[in-house]
Amino acid sequence: MIDGLVGGIRNAWEGAKEIVSGLGNGIKGWFAEKLGIHSPSRVFKGYGVNVVEGLAIGMDKAQPLATQASQNLSSAVKFACFK
Repeated sequence: MIDGLVGGIRNAWEGAKEIVSGLGNGIKGWFAEKLGIHSPSRVFKGYGVNVVEGLAIGMDKAQPLATQASQNLSSAVKFACFK
């Protein structure tokens, strides 16, 4: 009896996953059509550009921190060498 209950739940779960997956694919297709997305690579190309631009902005803003850290490291190495 328990095995039958577990089997029924499993079967219902698989059906529910298929329905949700179908809805997700339908929504994805609708958005792709409405937004004119013909290739996922075009979308991810845009994401890649944004990531690199964000990285460059972050690196520029953090330059003083990197400079100070480099100076601290070189001072520590110099001190260790002449100890």
